[in-house]
Amino acid sequence: MIDMALVEQARLENRIHIFKNVFTNLPSLDTIMSMVSKYVDEDLTAFPDRSYLLNDFVEGESSDMRLKCRFWSRMAFQLYDTNDLYMSIIPELAPVTEWGLSHYPADIYTGNFCLVSLMKNRGVVGSKHRDYVDQFQWVVKGEMIWRTGENLENEHHLVEGDFVFIPKNLAHEVETLVAPRVAINLILRN
Repeated sequence: MIDMALVEQARLENRIHIFKNVFTNLPSLDTIMSMVSKYVDEDLTAFPDRSYLLNDFVEGESSDMRLKCRFWSRMAFQLYDTNDLYMSIIPELAPVTEWGLSHYPADIYTGNFCLVSLMKNRGVVGSKHRDYVDQFQWVVKGEMIWRTGENLENEHHLVEGDFVFIPKNLAHEVETLVAPRVAINLILRN
């Protein structure tokens, strides 16, 4: 399965670590699109005057992780909450859920720690940035190039099924190589 010593070593060395073929039962693109469309519909109902592509938040919204996720890109939250109806839409998440909760029960953002990102076009590059939390990313569709390091000097080719640990504060950018690309992130509280 996942060697936690490798995760800790990657954290200490401030680099990603890619686990191959850990969770092999991937959700289909149809399943992901069904879930995303339900969230888009909810977003439009709850926030009719806001675009999910908008990054400037009104007062008070910036502290709400759920709103950041909605508006940063097309992301969904609460996928690991057993009270959330969306859990039943993506049953392939069950092994990831069980693993995450068994290894990080106190560190997971309860109710809003799982993000689904969808990039529809090949060649899209997310700008260089650093995340403020450790996380894992499960590539469920498409392929991407991860560039990491201060000068983006390290390049990693990720494919469907890869499960990647990304330590907080690691400078990185991600390029969509094969589209559409879908990834599910498990966000830790640290």
